[in-house]
Amino acid sequence: MKLPSFTTIVSVLFLSYLGNLFYSIWVMVQPPSCTSEGLCLKSFLLRKPNLELTIFVAPHSNPRGSEVIFVNNFLLPNYNVSYERLMSVELPRLTKQNGTLYAHVFLSKVQEPSSRIYSGDKWTKLLTDPETVYTLVPMSIYKEPQYKIFQLLQDEENVKKNVEKPVTHIKAVLPVSMLTEPLHISQIHIPSDIYQYIRLYGKKQEYLPIFLHNSLQDRSFNVTKINKNITHVPILLRYEPLSYTGLRILTQTQLAMVTLQQFGFKNKDIDEIKAIFDTNHYLLLISIIVAFIHILFDFLAFKNDISFWRSRKSMAGLSSRLVVWRAFSQTVVLLYLIEEKASMLIIVPSIISSIIEVKIIRHFNL
Repeated sequence: MKLPSFTTIVSVLFLSYLGNLFYSIWVMVQPPSCTSEGLCLKSFLLRKPNLELTIFVAPHSNPRGSEVIFVNNFLLPNYNVSYERLMSVELPRLTKQNGTLYAHVFLSKVQEPSSRIYSGDKWTKLLTDPETVYTLVPMSIYKEPQYKIFQLLQDEENVKKNVEKPVTHIKAVLPVSMLTEPLHISQIHIPSDIYQYIRLYGKKQEYLPIFLHNSLQDRSFNVTKINKNITHVPILLRYEPLSYTGLRILTQTQLAMVTLQQFGFKNKDIDEIKAIFDTNHYLLLISIIVAFIHILFDFLAFKNDISFWRSRKSMAGLSSRLVVWRAFSQTVVLLYLIEEKASMLIIVPSIISSIIEVKIIRHFNL
């Protein structure tokens, strides 16, 4: 019996891994079901409540009632569609002094007309309301000022730039999302990444709407620089409904972003990764498949190159000058990719190609 070739073995292993990967993703995005009625939770949204968003800002993540500033409240007539509103946000005094800013967003049932007078205790009332959910959104980042004008011609022809400490910048978009797909889930089988967003409603085996900050919509470059003279900034409130699949992708990606930041990734790198998810999910899936197949073909091409040159005993019929030129040009391309900080998906195959070309030169003593 003829044994399968190395190429066949590698291809089968690769396709098996790819199949297992997509099966795991499919299992992850499938809505959970519940068979034991005593442990099942149903969505509060099945009551068809009229909902509204109420926004406060404060210089701290856990402020006192006297520190919060009410911004506005907006009705959600149909929470199954996207929603945007431009707000003029008053900045707290501490924020203007190079401090931080947090948005405190509440999702609650529409208040009665007689109770729509906002005062200092509105904050406390929403915090203690059993039918209200809440999310915290950091709205400030620290960045070094970007200077467009430099003094280029001086006595010693040195470029001098003003040096300042990082200053507060306010994000231009406030993105929040809610799971609008009503789930019938078991209390003991709630995925760990969404468990933190589950809030039970009384003793009625219901969970309140899953409401959270959509960090995939955040961008570190879309910000406004703050100084002591600025009293208000424009911020776009962006509400996006989520399916269960979208929620799992969001929560898993948020965990991955935290890990990447711990490994030293900068805000610019994180923004580029987030931009991938701005495309259609089907196009994203196709891109992943194409990338994996590209890696497989690269690996098989390297294997064929190595096999070909190992079988050669001489350079008969081949141009020595061309082989040396290929090695030189491949090395130059590799150095350029490293200098431009290209993706590792491109750099790693280029490194392998350069090593193969150098080995060929040494093997034939060119």
